[in-house]
Amino acid sequence: MIGRARRTTFDATTRTLMEAPRAGEIAWVELRSPGNQPAVEFYGRLLGWDAVDATQGFAVLRLDGRDIGAAYVVPGGQGWTPYVAVEHAGRTLESAVAAGGTVVHEARQIGTGGWSGTFADPEGTQVGVWQPVDHPGFRVRDTVGSVCRVELHTRRTDDAERFYSTVFGWHAGAGPGPGFRLLSAPDRVAVGLLEMDERRPDAPAWFVYFGADDVLATASAAETAGGRAVHRPVPPAPAGAFAILADPEGVMFGLVKVEG
Repeated sequence: MIGRARRTTFDATTRTLMEAPRAGEIAWVELRSPGNQPAVEFYGRLLGWDAVDATQGFAVLRLDGRDIGAAYVVPGGQGWTPYVAVEHAGRTLESAVAAGGTVVHEARQIGTGGWSGTFADPEGTQVGVWQPVDHPGFRVRDTVGSVCRVELHTRRTDDAERFYSTVFGWHAGAGPGPGFRLLSAPDRVAVGLLEMDERRPDAPAWFVYFGADDVLATASAAETAGGRAVHRPVPPAPAGAFAILADPEGVMFGLVKVEG
């Protein structure tokens, strides 16, 4: 959930989103990890995040004073969960169930911020919904240190496309390579959809990519800070250099090149 939300003002003179995330767009990300403090310290050193409202099991994550997500302690649970902006959280959960998903957390009000809920798709991958009121979600993306890309890695690409198109109204298009599709809200790519092959022993999961002005240097810094490289930086066209890493708790995430 988008925890401890409050009425927030944003500085329009900085490189932030001109508008709040619209229905169908990614509005928030949350990190589930076995240990909050090591994760918060790792990402803070690597991406320049600050942790606020931090308790033993929770922290809001900020970049240059702007909320970009949260971190939670979840025993035995690891990974990133994206939240999609919706017009009505409860009805969206009902649509997910009708399409073959399972509710994990029923829609509930988070202070004056909005309404939050989570569900699992037919493969068991969790995703959240966010119906904003006072808290729009994150207001900075596609910059160094912020969310730049979100992908679902799945073994059932066709089924995933049908499911998420039904729930969120996304439409599918070709991606930059074989086995990769793009699912878009009306006029913005929402997520990438990557087909996992038999060489991938890991379970289907969401991958969140954060911006870096120098992917190789940032990946090296991640290894120095206790992370490990899963896929070292390569320069494919047209996406630019990227890397897949694991943090010290074993949670995987990506880096993608953006201008500083």
